[in-house]
Parts: sequence; C-alpha cells; structure tokens
Amino acid sequence: MVKKVSYLGPEGSWSEICSKLWFPDYDPIPCRSFEEALEMAESGKSQICVIPVENSTEGPVTQVLDMLVDSPLNIVGERIMNIRHSLMSNSREIKVIYSHPQAIAQCRKTIHNLYPGAVVTPVSSTSEMWREAIGNNGVAIIGSSWISNRYGIKILNGNISDYRANLTRFICMGNSPYKIDGISKASMSFSLPNDGPGSLVSALKPLSDRKINLSMVVSRPDKNNPGAYRFFIDCIDFSSMENLENAIGEMKNFGAKVSLKGIYERSNWAKPDY
Repeated sequence: MVKKVSYLGPEGSWSEICSKLWFPDYDPIPCRSFEEALEMAESGKSQICVIPVENSTEGPVTQVLDMLVDSPLNIVGERIMNIRHSLMSNSREIKVIYSHPQAIAQCRKTIHNLYPGAVVTPVSSTSEMWREAIGNNGVAIIGSSWISNRYGIKILNGNISDYRANLTRFICMGNSPYKIDGISKASMSFSLPNDGPGSLVSALKPLSDRKINLSMVVSRPDKNNPGAYRFFIDCIDFSSMENLENAIGEMKNFGAKVSLKGIYERSNWAKPDY
C-alpha cells in the first residue's frame, strides 16, 4: 500500500514543498485547512500529516498548538525550512496583495515600504489565489517561487520577508511510537491546578532540577475554562527517558495535568534541513 501525507495545499504551498522534500515516496493529499490535514491523519486517510508549528520571526502558530490539545496523534518528527517569500504579479501597479496570514506577518514591514497603498488581504492559502494574479488587474500574491514557475506569474520581488533568516519549523503527526534515538526533543502541554503566585514556577521546577532545558514556552487560553491557560513546552537535553518521566511524574504530583505530545529527533535552527 502506498503511504500518504496530508498537508495544507494546494500545489505550491510551503507545506507541500516541505512534505515532498521530507517524504518523497508518499502520495500527497493537499487539504484546504490545517484542521482537514490533521483530520485526514486521525481518520487513517493519510498515514501522517505535516503542519507548520513555529516561525523564527512570528513565533508559534497558535492555531496549530490549539489543535494539538485534543489530537490523539503523536509528534513523530520535525524539519526546519528556510522560507523565501516571493511577491508575484503580472500587473505593474499593485493595488491588492493576497497571502496566508502567517506570510503577511512575516513580510509586513517590507510590504508597507514597497506598496504603502496596497490593500493586504489574508486568505487561507496563497496558492489558491494564482488566478487572481495572472491577469493585469492590480493583484499580487506572496508565496513560493514554485507558483511563478507553474502558472507563469512574474516575480516582482524574490525575497520579500522582513528578515534575511525566515525559518519555519514543521512537525509530522502520526501514530508511530516515540523516537528516542539521537538528539531528542519532547513536546508536552499542561495546565495548572490553580493560578496562585509561583504556580507556574513550581510546575516547571522538576524540569529545572533535572537540568532539562526548555526551547519553547507558550501559553494559550483554555477553551473550556475561561480565564485559565494551558502551557505548551518543548524540552531538550533531558539525557534519558527515565529522567524525563521522573520530571513529568513530579509535575503531576504537584497537580499539573500533563499531556505528552511526542518525543522525536530535533532539528537545528542554525542548520535548517531545507
């Protein structure tokens, strides 16, 4: 049976490019949203899904973090990709710019400086808007240069990102068991028993006591408990599975509700995979 990978499409999206580089032997399933891509893997229609979870300039993709809370899938891997956003149009005068909200956020200053009068409009997927930019109607899109090559749209700016290094971390979600070989990372979410002074420090102390480093800490509103928050953390340098399990056990003894979302080999921001 040919394995399948789901991701936010359609053709030319950064999620597709990452998926094809990462899993070249898998059949691609482009989806209309992050939710659909994850649901494909949860239902078994795809074996894995690839979704972006963090950007070097804009931080975590909070929509994806919120989705991970209730997903039964594990994070089984990650890849870091160098993102070069191109501004494309067949028009000389740019009046409207379409792109995904994350891409817009990563190019906000440059867009304002180059096209101060343009109306910037977020869309669910840049690749779907190529038809709007192919005519001479003042419409431009921001996305991968693949879109230009595929649909014949001129590249007006080959790298419109605000910062030279614009990296995105993609994660792979699947049912595979945790991978603890090599240099590993553990991702987990937890909520606190109360919001008293020092409660977050107390919940994290078992990690600090065992010299477990944190590479990401994010708080998100608890959708089922207004005023309360859920925390997402990535742990590195935990030396052994036993060391990590002991820390999690002590966090639970404190009263934190901990959900381990995955253990996998980590990538290096200083040396992107793609």
